[in-house]
Amino acid sequence: MTQYAKLALAALTAVLVLAGSSVAVERVAPRLNVIEFYGGYAIPVGTYNNLAGIPFVDELGFPVNLGLDADDAWDPGFCLGVNYGQVNNQHLAVTLGFLYTRANIDDDLVFGIERPKVNVYDVSANVNWLFLDLRHNPWSPHFGVGFRAGLTEQSYRAFSNEYELTLDLGFNFGAEAKVWTDRHGAFMTLASINHWSFTASDERPRALEIGGGLKYYWR
Repeated sequence: MTQYAKLALAALTAVLVLAGSSVAVERVAPRLNVIEFYGGYAIPVGTYNNLAGIPFVDELGFPVNLGLDADDAWDPGFCLGVNYGQVNNQHLAVTLGFLYTRANIDDDLVFGIERPKVNVYDVSANVNWLFLDLRHNPWSPHFGVGFRAGLTEQSYRAFSNEYELTLDLGFNFGAEAKVWTDRHGAFMTLASINHWSFTASDERPRALEIGGGLKYYWR
């Protein structure tokens, strides 16, 4: 089984199991709609034998497996995203969205050639568990899984851009606190929104994303 298939199968299994729980309790509990806007700092993690699909080569031009640590391969980047979804049974949040990530190749790895800009454009699916009911509590931590699929772009000034289809699977974690509530039950929270990528396609940079954003809930 290819790495792409393993990633997709693992993500699909997690989403189906947790979403199935949501369907089972949907009839006895009201649902909340939620939209969130967020951004964060992307700290590189993992080891690498290429840079967004660019292989490491020896003096003869043959590919080599260096297994570089993330700190030696990538500089920190950033991400921006938006998600929309629903909270079922006051606890299970299922969202879909879009995410842009800017990854930066370490300056010391590129000599004598243009260093490409690496951009990642994703569709994301997230299943998170809110430990407290935000309708009746001022804050709640959350934990879950996030799956991403999209295009990793290598952007050059002197050459045509290159694109790779890449996948990512990781853990979501954070907390949020209410900052505004109206008399109809809608409310807004200020949230810590974080993601740790524990496995991804070879051509894709992995990261620990530490960020925050605003979430708006309504019926």
